[in-house]
Amino acid sequence: MSGGPATAPKILPLSKEIQEETERAYHDIMYGPGYYVLEDVHTQEEIAKAKQIILGNVPSDEQNLLNLRVGTPFENQSEDVVKTAESAPLNKRLYHLLPKDRTLRDMATHPRVMALLYRILGRGFINGTYSANVLYPGTQKQEPHLDYPYWDAYEAENFPETFLKPSAFPPHVLACQTLTPVTEYNPKTGGVAFVPHSHKYGRWPDAKTWEREHIQPVVKPGSVIVHTALLWHAAQTNFSDEVRIGISGQWLPRYVKPMEDIGGTLTQEQIEDSAYPEVLKQMCGKFYTYPTTFGVEKVA
Repeated sequence: MSGGPATAPKILPLSKEIQEETERAYHDIMYGPGYYVLEDVHTQEEIAKAKQIILGNVPSDEQNLLNLRVGTPFENQSEDVVKTAESAPLNKRLYHLLPKDRTLRDMATHPRVMALLYRILGRGFINGTYSANVLYPGTQKQEPHLDYPYWDAYEAENFPETFLKPSAFPPHVLACQTLTPVTEYNPKTGGVAFVPHSHKYGRWPDAKTWEREHIQPVVKPGSVIVHTALLWHAAQTNFSDEVRIGISGQWLPRYVKPMEDIGGTLTQEQIEDSAYPEVLKQMCGKFYTYPTTFGVEKVA
């Protein structure tokens, strides 16, 4: 799903209150601590449905290992940090959430979240993943990292020298993330930890700074954490007896190549079966014309 006119829908706040919230959040994310919690975005009915769908589609150990090898390399930190584990960890990554149910499509395109992402990333921003992370009791913490715009930023040679310095030209954000707790995030369950203001540091996390400055906020189910992908963060150890579930979203300006082929997993019928089909089309990159052959027939 690509091509079409390069004119994505305008996403404006639906009320004065949401507009004020959007501006507060924008300021905190860009100039303040680097993150903002939008409270009570989703209903408890939506959260219960999302939990049911996620737990009903938990990947096998074999699939989970494949997900790790091609995806996030920061799970289960030990004394000697290993980028990719050889044995299946206690957490499971579930990709391709959007085709599974309209509830998840409507959660992903909620107007309050979309208005804030539009403010940060500009018109026509796209989605790079909307996936779940299921942490079973005993799941170990992640290595502190940043995802800018992907999780391979620890390989410095992959990027320009000034890549992690947003104050350098061009002065804009290449990626944002959303975290939606399906169960409560807190220190016992292994909720996400951040180093406030670390999006201004312009470097990969170091252990000493992380231990000195990180915080682990309590965030209720139905809220949505939005942060710039430059912010240092890591899921923490689940010390509880309960499973901890969250939904991770990657959001990008329309010209950044996404990690997950969102458009390739959604049918036209599924896109139309949503509260905001035009926004869902935008998330798939439907309104961006590039790359293009400029009328020249494609060579197989």
